[in-house]
Amino acid sequence: MQNRIIYPGIALCSALFFIFSINVFVFHQFSGIFTFAGAACTTAFLAMALNAWIIKDREITTAQIRQRQVLMAVICAVFAIGYGIFINKHNKAAVAQELDKHGIFAIGTVVDGKSELLSVSEARIFVKFYDENDKSYEAVAYIPKSNFDNFSKDQVVGLRFMPKHPEIIRLLLTDDEMTKYSGFKNRPLQLHDLMEVMKLPKGKRIQDYLNSVNLEWYMKPDEYGINYQYINKMKIQSIVVHQRGAQFINNTVDQNLFKRDIAKYRFTLISDSGAKEYQNDNFKLTIQDIDMPFSRENSGYGNSVEKVEYKPVTVYTLTRRFSDDAE
Repeated sequence: MQNRIIYPGIALCSALFFIFSINVFVFHQFSGIFTFAGAACTTAFLAMALNAWIIKDREITTAQIRQRQVLMAVICAVFAIGYGIFINKHNKAAVAQELDKHGIFAIGTVVDGKSELLSVSEARIFVKFYDENDKSYEAVAYIPKSNFDNFSKDQVVGLRFMPKHPEIIRLLLTDDEMTKYSGFKNRPLQLHDLMEVMKLPKGKRIQDYLNSVNLEWYMKPDEYGINYQYINKMKIQSIVVHQRGAQFINNTVDQNLFKRDIAKYRFTLISDSGAKEYQNDNFKLTIQDIDMPFSRENSGYGNSVEKVEYKPVTVYTLTRRFSDDAE
């Protein structure tokens, strides 16, 4: 009778210990070990408690004992899996909360990436970044697997890291997060922005304007130093400004990116054969999906063997209808 009280109590204490008593950063660093140990220890005491309650000191037949042992095995297996998943998710939530409260913003660069077949929901992104003292670190961030293809080697990313535990980071995946933690305004590029850069002289003025929209634009001159391509290494987008217009290459297929702006500036659809063509009193807008070549390693980003793949993207070309600057 005494065991019927002691073993459930020990099982409960074991469960609570692995949830609340281990430092969240220590648990995070050795999550596999603590998850296994917590599930194994707590399940072992649960098995003892079940044995004390449904088998031991019971006047039952051998067949009934076997049936109850099978039931115990099923209960313990389900508990071990469920508890292991729970404490792992609980720790990730605790780490995210600490990063939100005490993390520091930094800009990093993707050096590798892994999307394991065994993981249903998560992928890993390996990032190199510098702290405020220019000390470099490399750390791994876990992201939803559905976002894995949005990243590539050498891509610039925004992140939060713990100053005392720089190996723990979280990538900032949205413009709202970037604005909140970086202190700089970040918003999606709009059709109005293409109109604005067409008014500016080529060079740093356009770069400065684009960086006021969102971070990490830089300019790359052509071989003659006449025209510039403006590239955002964080969003993997680019803009080319020429004499009569501007061309914007998005990082994904999305022909509705400027849907509201098209209505706002009273563009009318004039052609829908292949590329979509719109125009208003001053501008012509062409929207077309194309396949852009890019290099990617055969597994993740870090292997030595590369292959060229083609990624579908949407290209927006805005041109003036007339040679003057009327809008």
